Amino acid sequence: AWFGTDDIGRDIYSRLLYGMRTSIFIGVATGIIATIIGAAVGSISGMRGGKLDDGMMRGTDVFLAFPFLVAIIVVREFIGGLSFLEPVIGDKTSVRFIIFLLAIFAWMGVARLVRGQVLSLKEREFIEAARAVGASERRIIMSHLIPNSIGPILVALTITVIGAIVAESTLAFFGFGPQPGSGGTSLGNLVLLSRGGATQGNWWLVVFPCGALVLLAICINFIGDGLRDAFDPKMDAAK
Repeated sequence: AWFGTDDIGRDIYSRLLYGMRTSIFIGVATGIIATIIGAAVGSISGMRGGKLDDGMMRGTDVFLAFPFLVAIIVVREFIGGLSFLEPVIGDKTSVRFIIFLLAIFAWMGVARLVRGQVLSLKEREFIEAARAVGASERRIIMSHLIPNSIGPILVALTITVIGAIVAESTLAFFGFGPQPGSGGTSLGNLVLLSRGGATQGNWWLVVFPCGALVLLAICINFIGDGLRDAFDPKMDAAK
């Protein structure tokens, strides 16, 4: 037991390996869903403009205005009480439900970022040329605007992944995370152990789970920077 054991003798090292796998899955799945939704909302809003843009962005602002932790707990209890949704999103203690819950609140930042990129690009010469040859808005968005915004979108994706992992850990710390065991053990469940470990003097229950969470966030940030450099057309032009 390299990292020690928990209060009932389970190996912290092996639990961290399985917990990081679950947390990465939650973060990546949430990030992909939120990025797809946010990119769609932001590109349509920025491209159309006018009242549609105002309405969609005000709706986004309403989501952003609520305190995150309070809002996510309230929505968790509300959606978790809708029994007809359980076959689709699972029960409140499942990994699938946590992904669905976090995706509801994770797309707004991506939408605002993509909208800003679209607003700065849609008046450029190559967009005007695409309009002149009769390209539809959908083709302009998919063929020109999204590819030229891919760098910031990838960075937003990695930030969303990190945010989802931290949010899941926060929920688990307060007892609202996935049920441990049967593939549901996550970093959040292990961070929850640190609460009791800190009061009992078991320092390894605090250092290793929290250290793994910080290390995971740093690694995902590095991956995001590498993806941005690899896929951003502007970076290729600069070279």
